[in-house]
Amino acid sequence: MKKFQLTICAASVLVLAACGADEQEEASTAEGEEGMADEASADENTDEDTAEGTRTIEHAMGEAEVPEEPERIVALTGDALEALLSVGITPVGATEAMGEDEWYPHLEDQMEGVTNVGEMGEPDLEAIQALEPDLILGNQNRQEESYEVLNEIAPTVFTETYFGTWKEDFELYTEAANEAEAGEEVMAEWEERAFDLSDTLAAEEKLDQEVGVVRFTAGQGRYFYNDSYAVSILQELGFERPELHDEDEGFVENITQERIPEMDADLLFYFVLDDGDGEGYEFADEWMETDLFQRLEAYQEDQVHEVNQDYWNMTYGILSADYVLEDVEELVLNED
Repeated sequence: MKKFQLTICAASVLVLAACGADEQEEASTAEGEEGMADEASADENTDEDTAEGTRTIEHAMGEAEVPEEPERIVALTGDALEALLSVGITPVGATEAMGEDEWYPHLEDQMEGVTNVGEMGEPDLEAIQALEPDLILGNQNRQEESYEVLNEIAPTVFTETYFGTWKEDFELYTEAANEAEAGEEVMAEWEERAFDLSDTLAAEEKLDQEVGVVRFTAGQGRYFYNDSYAVSILQELGFERPELHDEDEGFVENITQERIPEMDADLLFYFVLDDGDGEGYEFADEWMETDLFQRLEAYQEDQVHEVNQDYWNMTYGILSADYVLEDVEELVLNED
């Protein structure tokens, strides 16, 4: 009898021990699962914080995680600067104008408080860093060599070229600045104005003219192909192009004086790039006084018009595009 009772007791002890072990294991498992859940929840919160704090922008150099609401933006190109100004953003820094002025004259009254960060082709990296930007906007063609350093200073978004893609570039800049909706409104207003001007030009039978764009600088003349800023605007208005200029590949054609006849068009817009020493204008006068130039159809019909090189050829931006429309309206429609 005692032997049986001892056996029962022993069995009871084993059962209790087993039960205790199972309960401890279950408790341990529960604690482990709870801990893993807490860690997962923390990871989710971190991911949500990251997603809420930044946006991914695809650009010429890859992808950039930019702030949701950037507040200190540096613009390294004229079109980036104009994109920001057009949606009401004043950058903390911008590269200076090309030429003798610090800022482009048509933008100067909007540049109060903006720090000059050097030349577009060689921006002052120390000056940019001192501004503590949270977003930098630039261009691969202009600043690719500085990209790695710039991207260490702040998230950096680059467009690819500066030719005839000014509308796409504007869209990228405003998206990076989290002003895509405002940018769409600005572009829609410009396109409406361009459409109305095109209608008026057509009604006045001006669009059947072949239009060329020419630049003079010291020692160099050139005409522009379709993949260029000003020409893309003229084509959007509906102008025809001279056969030699009507190329979609390439940007410009540099020519020597004996090739002046290649510039010919019914309507010719020209601008002069001058460093302030007058040599650019001297070169332009020299070419335009030749018999070759004065035999051009545009010259014979008094349809050679000088325009401002800053907004026809330097900034490539949305505000400059408005000035181009103004010039076309004044010089083509109101020529009389």
